[in-house]
Amino acid sequence: MKKTTSADESKVVMEGLFMKKPSGGNVSRLKSELNSLSKPQGQQSKLPVVPNPESPEDHICLLDCIVVDLQDMDIFAAERYPREYSKAVEDTSTDLSFPSYCVRQTGGSLLKEPFRLKLQVERNLDKELSHAVADILIHGSLSSVHCSLDLPKYKLIRGLLENNLGEPIEEFMRPYDLQDPRIHTVLSGEVYTSMSFLVDMVNVSLELMDPKGKDECSSLARFDFKKSKLLFESSSNRTKSVNLVSHSMMAFDTRYAGQKSTGGMPNVFNCIFQSSKNTSSPGAIQIELHYRSTKDSSSFTVVLNNLRVFLIFDWLLLVHDFLYTPGDTKKRENVLPSRQRTYSSETSVVPKAVKSGVVTKRSSLHVSTEKQLEVKVNVTGTEFVVVEDMSCFDTNAIILKGTTVLTYKPKLLDRPFSGSLFGIEVFSCRLGNEQETALSIIDPVQIQVELVGNASYPSGSGLLDAFNSEDFPPILEIQLQALDIRLSYNDVQLFLAIAKSIPQQTSAAMPDSSASVAESTTNPSSSLVAEPSCLTSENREIPKRVLDPVLEVQLARLQDLGFSMEDCRKALLCCQGDLKKAASWLFKNAEPLKSLSLTSSGRNSQGIVPFQFISGVEIKAESICICFIDDCMDCDVPLAELTFSRLNFLQHLRANPEGCAHFTLSGDYYNRELSGWEPFIEPWPCSVSWQQHASSRLHPSRLKLEVKATHRLDVNITSVFLEQYASTKQSWMEDYCKQDKEVNAVSSEEWMGSSEDSPCFGQSLPLVYLRTRSTASLTNLEHQIYARAEMKTPKRRQPFVPFALRNHTGCTLWFATLTTTPTRAALSHSGSPGVVPEENGTLLDDAHNVSEWKEVITGEEVPFEFEARGKLRHRHTHDLRIHQLQVRVNGWEEVSPVSVDKVGTFFRYAAPDKNSSSSTLGSPISRTNIIHPQVYFSSLPPVRVVFEVTMEGSARKVITVRSALIVKNKLETPMELRLDSPSAPDKPVVLPAVMPGDAFAIPLHLTSWRLQARPKGLGVFFCKAPIHWTDVQKTAEVCSSKRECHSMESENSRFFRFCVAIKKENYPDYMPSSIFSDSAKQIFRQPGHTIYLLPTVVVCNLLPCELEFYVKGMPISGTLKPGKEVALHTADTSQNIELGVLLENFPICKELLIPPGTQNYMVRMRLYDINKRQLNLTIRIVCRAEGSLKILISAPYWLINKTGLPLIFRQDNAKTDAAGQFEEHELARSLSPLLFCYADKEQPNFCTMRVGKGIHPEGMPGWCQGFSLDGGSGVRALKVIQHGNRPGLIYNIGIDVKKGRGRYIDTCMVTFAPRYLLDNKSSYKLAFVQREFARGQGTSNPDGYISTLPGSSVVFHWPRNDYDQLLCVRLMDVRNCIWSGGFEVNKNNSFHINMRDTLGKCYFLRVEITLQGATYHVAFSDTDQLPPPFRIDNFSKVPIVFNQHGVVEPRLYTEVKPMTSLDYAWDEPSLPPFVMLTVKGAGSSEIVCSMNDFQDSKQLYYENFIYIAATYTFSG
Repeated sequence: MKKTTSADESKVVMEGLFMKKPSGGNVSRLKSELNSLSKPQGQQSKLPVVPNPESPEDHICLLDCIVVDLQDMDIFAAERYPREYSKAVEDTSTDLSFPSYCVRQTGGSLLKEPFRLKLQVERNLDKELSHAVADILIHGSLSSVHCSLDLPKYKLIRGLLENNLGEPIEEFMRPYDLQDPRIHTVLSGEVYTSMSFLVDMVNVSLELMDPKGKDECSSLARFDFKKSKLLFESSSNRTKSVNLVSHSMMAFDTRYAGQKSTGGMPNVFNCIFQSSKNTSSPGAIQIELHYRSTKDSSSFTVVLNNLRVFLIFDWLLLVHDFLYTPGDTKKRENVLPSRQRTYSSETSVVPKAVKSGVVTKRSSLHVSTEKQLEVKVNVTGTEFVVVEDMSCFDTNAIILKGTTVLTYKPKLLDRPFSGSLFGIEVFSCRLGNEQETALSIIDPVQIQVELVGNASYPSGSGLLDAFNSEDFPPILEIQLQALDIRLSYNDVQLFLAIAKSIPQQTSAAMPDSSASVAESTTNPSSSLVAEPSCLTSENREIPKRVLDPVLEVQLARLQDLGFSMEDCRKALLCCQGDLKKAASWLFKNAEPLKSLSLTSSGRNSQGIVPFQFISGVEIKAESICICFIDDCMDCDVPLAELTFSRLNFLQHLRANPEGCAHFTLSGDYYNRELSGWEPFIEPWPCSVSWQQHASSRLHPSRLKLEVKATHRLDVNITSVFLEQYASTKQSWMEDYCKQDKEVNAVSSEEWMGSSEDSPCFGQSLPLVYLRTRSTASLTNLEHQIYARAEMKTPKRRQPFVPFALRNHTGCTLWFATLTTTPTRAALSHSGSPGVVPEENGTLLDDAHNVSEWKEVITGEEVPFEFEARGKLRHRHTHDLRIHQLQVRVNGWEEVSPVSVDKVGTFFRYAAPDKNSSSSTLGSPISRTNIIHPQVYFSSLPPVRVVFEVTMEGSARKVITVRSALIVKNKLETPMELRLDSPSAPDKPVVLPAVMPGDAFAIPLHLTSWRLQARPKGLGVFFCKAPIHWTDVQKTAEVCSSKRECHSMESENSRFFRFCVAIKKENYPDYMPSSIFSDSAKQIFRQPGHTIYLLPTVVVCNLLPCELEFYVKGMPISGTLKPGKEVALHTADTSQNIELGVLLENFPICKELLIPPGTQNYMVRMRLYDINKRQLNLTIRIVCRAEGSLKILISAPYWLINKTGLPLIFRQDNAKTDAAGQFEEHELARSLSPLLFCYADKEQPNFCTMRVGKGIHPEGMPGWCQGFSLDGGSGVRALKVIQHGNRPGLIYNIGIDVKKGRGRYIDTCMVTFAPRYLLDNKSSYKLAFVQREFARGQGTSNPDGYISTLPGSSVVFHWPRNDYDQLLCVRLMDVRNCIWSGGFEVNKNNSFHINMRDTLGKCYFLRVEITLQGATYHVAFSDTDQLPPPFRIDNFSKVPIVFNQHGVVEPRLYTEVKPMTSLDYAWDEPSLPPFVMLTVKGAGSSEIVCSMNDFQDSKQLYYENFIYIAATYTFSG
């Protein structure tokens, strides 16, 4: 079987497809039967003679039945050769020989194995009489066919389909018509089937070979049709229909089929099309393609049902490029003219009638005879999957799922396109565990999409009749009710990762894109456009400094008309700068560029401008809610919500896009502590409009945005809102930076070969796994390491459990979760039963869910949640629901439910459980060491159960169930607690040690027992006197007492003393009568107290140096580091305490007497140094409780020397220097702060200082003027007098005084720093000197100059105070650079400083002067990225000379040549900002202009001599 072109006589080599039998195969058998078949089961033995004239449908038709069974069929490509050319070739090499030509096979077979084709053909021999059956019916079956197509064979098949099939052919006209006139379709109107062709395909595979593969047999894709049917029918009214139905169709990515999955495959998702996992009926239709063509219309329908499509972008692009490769066009020279002729013959031009309005010209409209096209797409339950990492099965993915019905009718101008999207949802998941990890991003929503004809084109409206409908593209209108979008931190990270991977995939799929771009630039049409644009870009750079701004504006305006830069310049020159004449000249003599660019863009912009067929987008929504979710690190809670209500959005897609939107904006944030939403933007109706302005030469592209509102915008900012913003930002930044560090760690392979694990492996390390296996070999280990390193482990979301319960009651408890409404909660608290019984089904509904009871042993923490994690997370956060806990402690009855939504402390009363079968309390002794087994229920009173709800981490709420009696250890040692019952003192209970700074809740059943304490491991007994909390009865009352623990050794009389402070918390005194009887209220007092264990004496060192302390008459002494504190456990505050303090170089101290009952007060302690100079320390005594003292030791002043000079301090007018200063302080500065006080009370409280004698041994340092140390900042000049009439030296020292904060409130920190610090942030080596010493030096450095390298800083002091304090700078790296002008550095400022070389070239430095503390930081930086402060533009025809007014040096006079510009900064920043201008040459006027006054003020005149030369015009 073959199909060839009609040019059999042609000598050109033709190509075609043939089906043949290979040699040696079975002979095809052809069986023909001629039977008289009728529709009933029985067969008639003779033919009917006369048909029934009344009903042709009941006619018994005679059929010709042919069964064709073709075995070992093969398909291959071949070429046709004329017979003359093949004479030289042996006939044996040809496959098929004909008289005039022969056919020779080219290439291999298209099939991997021969197949079997079975056809049954039925012809209606009575079609002239009846059409009860089809004229021709063909039914075939194909099975187990595997066809491979490479690109040349695909192009051949596509060329055959385009050129050989479907071409118009002449119909065969019968000489006479035997048909009954009653069954003519034209006469009767009844349509019958003329031809029906049905093929059943089972296990048919189509494989596409990769044209860019390394190997010729490398595969690209495979399409498997497991069970499909192809039906073709043609009817008598010229209607044709093609229907392809596939019950199971799959597409595979076969590029990496031969690789192992562990080798790091780029794509492990090889099955691109597959059936959805949620398919309810496995045998349903997956894909159906239906095409129906009539004389007037054609319709195409696509049905996708329960499919899952993986969007592997590089594979899709490769398949798209393969399928869209056109056929060979070498034999199609006359195709286009013939098409043009057919199109011109089909269309006709008729005048359009004017329907209404004014009479206009009658326009000619094209009347097209094209068919009406209709395209329908039905998508049901289909999922589109985008994965984050194609090389890993267990990766994160985003799935789009929904049901869609799309209809496209291009000839329907009012609504050419409409679509209905039902249940469209987007969610993220992990493909390895899809059901449990699915999280919704866009909740299921119903969307209506329509293309609506533009309202600006009314039908038949007079003047507009002259336009076609294509001039008014339709508007895309999108309508939806409620759209809920949930964006979380991990979702955004996933979006970014996918967006980052898509360009990598597409670039890998299109490696020749750069070459194609290079080829496109060589296109002559594109080069015409590209060349002027390059010219314009170059011309914009070159005349940047030599053009008049007016000329630039004129050139820009002319270029906006669409002409090149050269033409615009030529026009302005020809028209002498007249803009209007230049525009006229351009339109007459130049060719605009816009036409070329438009035509080129029109030819090539089909993919660049995708919105040419629509004029705008309009979105109408009742509400759009965007919920931001914080699921970073250790939380998963809502963050904020933005709601746009009654949204009407319109965006026009034009040359300058513009749009508008009307909506009501509201915003809420989620208060995590209260588990509720709070508004931060109140509902605000507003309208927003915007317009995009295109860029031009004068300004870049700009967006004009306008917001209009009649109501006030109310924004609520609370402290909780700011705290959550700060904490969220911190956690997000930490996680983001942590990911960057992990990426850097993975990229570096330094860990390979070491004994450590790879930093990129998470919890599931292959190394850890293999270390536990004895059979793991080294080679297997290396293979797994490399495989895991290449196959990146995706980031997994940790499941977040929002609640946890801690059992600190000391007993086993059971709890259940309860979700209720505020109404039910109010009813239960008002007197109705606290727990709704489950037997009463009428009271239970969806909002009242009680979980099963869970057991929690003492000391255990159990995480729990109220609602199971679902796809629509945080859906019920806006509902009025209350999450409560029901708790039952072993030994007591169940308490009423407690709400745990809000952070706080709550309590309930519990009555003893008298009906319990157990006789002892708690769990077995083996499970806990707290519970004593002999505690009976009958002896227990009703108790108060406390529920403490706290926030841990970012959003996790922890509910601690405990008693109301808390012990807090404020000591430095662990404390043991002992409890015993008054009725059984021989069976005490010892609780675990309470660590320093921790709190411990007394077990619930032991709160009424006697309590004793002692330090752990010090060898002492428990304190004799028990701790009685029952004595403290008033709220907020604090009762304190002392306790002593005696030593276990009889010969050691040492005691351990501590203080006990008991405070009653703010618990109400009310006790419910249902639980407490009147007698029980009097007998049993409920605890609600906190017991503090405090040290008796604490000494705290607030000095900057180490101190030694001792207590006179007692063996208590020790050393204390700066900022540390120590507790004196053996000190007895009931006796007098004499405390002494010693410092380095202060060996003498006057002890401080602390009597019993000391309260808060301050006192001075006197210390004396080696030279008997006095230093007063400040002692502050704080009484935290009765018998508990804290002693803070500090100094009045710290003198911190940061000048680098040795400084000596003393009180003003005092006779001696301050204490603690010795000979070494004269030689070098002290690194540690000096402790200072005003020791002499008769002298004023001022301090003075001088320079140490060691820095200038021959000089005589003098004391500076006195200054206060109590606050503020200042500066003092320290003078050093030199001998021999030499000028004295001056050191300027800045003073900064700051008051201490917190526990350092009694100390003032005084910092002495250099007044000036020069910081070189430039790229040059700089030299500095005072202005007076730089005069006349030129390019040389004077004596005493200071230099700095780039990136360093240096302290600066004025060498002479009697000279002007102006600083000069010079670039030491620039040859022949001259010193700059002087500038002030004693005030905050920023400016450019100008330096010149001997040729007059300017060099700039940026100077930034800031006062930090008491020091002026003078920073010098480069000016490469900064504009100059001034620019001198000379647009005149003569050279101009300018200089700063007041400058007398001739080298600072600068010439600016005509039509040039020059950057400039002040040569002398200390002079006024005036510049003097003159024209070069004699006879010019001089003008002085202020550079701070922007105006055209003065004219500059100069002499211009004009000489007239006359010559004779005739000879004598």
